[in-house]
Amino acid sequence: MAGVYLSTGIICLWAALTIRQQGFLVYLLALGVLLAGVGRLVSISKVGLPEPAAVWLGYLIPELLIPFIMAGAHYAGS
Repeated sequence: MAGVYLSTGIICLWAALTIRQQGFLVYLLALGVLLAGVGRLVSISKVGLPEPAAVWLGYLIPELLIPFIMAGAHYAGS
């Protein structure tokens, strides 16, 4: 899993540095983050909220909100 996160981080860094030239890639990255949040939400609904709950909710909430902020900001800037 570490390789997936490392490569995604590199792609996000590249997209951030070249944001003016990126179009669909920003939306695709936002979708990936949203799907990670939805996966975490499904997991929590199936097996319950692990301890400490505040930490896991701290992971979940940004994963569900940031994609919409990313997509909205990119749409507004285009």
